[in-house]
Amino acid sequence: MKIQLWSIGKSHDPSIKAGIDDFTKRIGRYFPVEWTLLPPLKNAASLPPGELKKKEGEALRSQMAHLKDFYLVSLDENGKQLSSEGLARFLQGRTADGGKDLVFLVGG
Repeated sequence: MKIQLWSIGKSHDPSIKAGIDDFTKRIGRYFPVEWTLLPPLKNAASLPPGELKKKEGEALRSQMAHLKDFYLVSLDENGKQLSSEGLARFLQGRTADGGKDLVFLVGG
């Protein structure tokens, strides 16, 4: 099973990048990890929020078209929060269920 982390936006702020590098190093001991930074949409700041979400969704769907068999996890501030132990249990469960590649999506 491979873990892919997708993020929409510009390159990460140095303070955030340190956390990303630490997480990638830790999880990389157990699974292959790959980060994909998807470019922000042109004129994103001038789009209404609903239109921006729609266009980001279209861009993500086209990016996913090349994946064969994967399990998508959308990360959202309103979603279920997991502890480190909870994340470990989730990953173990996904591995036991056939080991499809995981794509964690961090929205724009």
